[in-house]
Amino acid sequence: MTQTLYITGGTGFIGKSLVDRFTAMGWFVFVQTRSPQKYKDQKQLKYIAQAKEIDRKIDLLINLAGKPLATRWTEKTKLEIYQSRVDFTLQLAKEFSSIPEWAPSKLLSTSAIGYYATGDKPRTEVSEEGVGFSAKLCKDWEQAAKSFQKLGCSVSILRFGVVLDESGGSLKAMLPSFKLGLGARLGSGQQWFSWISLADLLSIYEFCAEQRESTDLPEVINATAPKPVTNNEFTCQLAKALKRPAFFRAPLFVLKAILGEGAEDFLLANLRVLPGYLVDREFEFIDREIDQLFRRTLTN
Repeated sequence: MTQTLYITGGTGFIGKSLVDRFTAMGWFVFVQTRSPQKYKDQKQLKYIAQAKEIDRKIDLLINLAGKPLATRWTEKTKLEIYQSRVDFTLQLAKEFSSIPEWAPSKLLSTSAIGYYATGDKPRTEVSEEGVGFSAKLCKDWEQAAKSFQKLGCSVSILRFGVVLDESGGSLKAMLPSFKLGLGARLGSGQQWFSWISLADLLSIYEFCAEQRESTDLPEVINATAPKPVTNNEFTCQLAKALKRPAFFRAPLFVLKAILGEGAEDFLLANLRVLPGYLVDREFEFIDREIDQLFRRTLTN
């Protein structure tokens, strides 16, 4: 019997790849988007504006919706970021509560490693929460996801590191300057940078989807590679893969001028996060180390 996925944020960088992955696996996929008319439905794929348009039981809900974080953080934009994640998730649960017969059996909701306290100490899924806007955002977002439990839905939360792939996201944005030899380390360069390749993230979702029982997954899963690096090492390895120099540095005051509060709380956050659960389950990472990812995707 065909399984059904409902995904929010399914037209973005990560979402589009997940849609392709699950349709290739034989799933039927509903993609919730504000402008479904922009997209063409296919045999296994339907674009909709709201949950009440579905006509079948949802086996898995993937909630990726959220305003991008890579913008200048003002009080206005922080409110928009918060509402696009926390308020949206609560509203989605409310919509499904009106159609309980179609409510999802399993939710894989999104959060981020910004949940954790910063510092050089390695963090796993049981580590303490941090302070500041990022930590509060993640905590409230995760709490909103748990509202789905009232519908009999199992809930697991993936705390993302920085998702890397040359096709989109932050790596795609960096590549033009690095290819010109203008790559720069950020701030001191000593802050930890916890990342995950897009290929591994897609495999993590597939792994989670394959777990049949509600007790097969923990409440929180760190979606990060086993080998976080410092920003300095990341910069050097990316420049090396592209055979370009990287002599420059973007000082904190410049980054603050661009991103405001987001410079320290998001871009330069010192987070050394490890995928404790996935390592314990002996999950097979494609890209365990940053140079491995760059050799696979960027070198000829």
